[in-house]
Amino acid sequence: MLCSWYLSYPLTIDSVDDVLFNHISILYWISLTLVSTSLLLIGITFKNNSYNWIISVALFITLFSLSYFFVMSTGSDSQYFRGFNEYFMETKNLNPLQPNHWYYQWPSFFMLSYVSTSVSGLSLANFEFLLYTIIGFLISVSLNFYASRTIKTDVSRKFKIASFLIIPAFIISMYNFFNYQCVPFSLALGLLFLIFMIETFQKSSGLTVVVIILYLSISITHVFVPIFLILYLLIRTIIERNRHYGNLFLISSVVFLLIQITLAQYGLANNILRILESSLEYSIIVSRTLAPISSPIDIIAQMFSRIATFAFIILCGVGFLFLLIKKRLKPLDKSILITGIIYSGLGVFLSSLGWRAIILAFIPISLGVLWFFERKSKIYLKYVFSALIIALLVMFTFIPLHHSFSNSVNFQTIEAHRTDNFLIQHYKLEDFTTIYAGFRVITYLQSRTNHTNLTPRFENGKDAEVVLYTVELGKALLNENYTMGKLFSEEMLCSAYNNGHSFIAVKAR
Repeated sequence: MLCSWYLSYPLTIDSVDDVLFNHISILYWISLTLVSTSLLLIGITFKNNSYNWIISVALFITLFSLSYFFVMSTGSDSQYFRGFNEYFMETKNLNPLQPNHWYYQWPSFFMLSYVSTSVSGLSLANFEFLLYTIIGFLISVSLNFYASRTIKTDVSRKFKIASFLIIPAFIISMYNFFNYQCVPFSLALGLLFLIFMIETFQKSSGLTVVVIILYLSISITHVFVPIFLILYLLIRTIIERNRHYGNLFLISSVVFLLIQITLAQYGLANNILRILESSLEYSIIVSRTLAPISSPIDIIAQMFSRIATFAFIILCGVGFLFLLIKKRLKPLDKSILITGIIYSGLGVFLSSLGWRAIILAFIPISLGVLWFFERKSKIYLKYVFSALIIALLVMFTFIPLHHSFSNSVNFQTIEAHRTDNFLIQHYKLEDFTTIYAGFRVITYLQSRTNHTNLTPRFENGKDAEVVLYTVELGKALLNENYTMGKLFSEEMLCSAYNNGHSFIAVKAR
């Protein structure tokens, strides 16, 4: 895998008809299969608990290893929050009343980035990968511990399957819903998973204090994740009729309201309006899933990726039904499941509220994969299911392979970053009425500056005063049957900056 990283790094796209698959070494797809299955076999073979934790983290990182092939942390929101971090590091200003800077109402993510880079001397790009790995560590360890405290798996001399098996079951099933990035939501989610892990311990005053501290951290990191825990505590209170959870529910609700009327007083109304005005999230997910496929390799990759995903979902679902029928679920499992279902159900009617909570509902459902390996199961069935899981893990390779054919540009290259900042440093953006760029470049410029006159795509009939070209914009123009050559001639643009990969064009005056 290291060799494939050396041959592929840094990943980029050269033209509008190019895809990431063309730049990824074939050794990566081979090594991804070998490393993931080897880790699974090691976990099955060795009975040391230390291996169990190490394999959980290693397997999690391996499944997302392609993220490390980019020069900067990738993801649909990565450029947006990178702009926030860079603006704060440059100005030391966290005023949420500035145009486009409303997210500073939840400042902990940006303060953490600033303090960590200042103390360690790491560049922001390197720190993003470090924090990305730490979030993955929190999630994988929490899931492993949650599973180990719930399901009693086989520890016989002949056969061993450990709780780390929940990692491939959860990740592969939820790969398209798991918003794992170096962004506030992922950080808050990692802390929430940590709280769920703590919930498996016997209650004590010390652990209660830790949960409250973690909740405070979540509350000043993200706007919606605190609601996950509030809803969980309410449901847990109803199920158990326990004063402990009733008190925690009241405390968390009061803290959330206090933050909304103090730090985040300017964001609550705006968020409600955005939820009501935005498109329904599930309709967006369906449209992306049914997007046309042109490459024969991608057709094959999509077929196997769907087999792996649905097979794991079915495996987890069947095992979960047995756990449910046999009344093996604990109040913790039921509360998390109901929280995820209720919150996900809102996504049918409201944007930004649905798919983020699907992963919560699937946490207890993913325990179902471990049911097939309990002590009472027959030994030959355990070998059959082990072989099946290894086969599905091999098929997982086709999931990132399928995504490598996507037209979405969810990453920022060094060249694009330099072009964006050249525009910021050498032009007064407020002097321009309209600036055209790709959607994610626009989000970066919005968070990196105070400029508001930014349009995320070219629209016929409007003058383009400045065009910041990246491959993302080129793909957007191509979808509208437009080209940069036509844009140059019709809008009378002159090249102002060009680094060979992206450029800035300004309207002739």
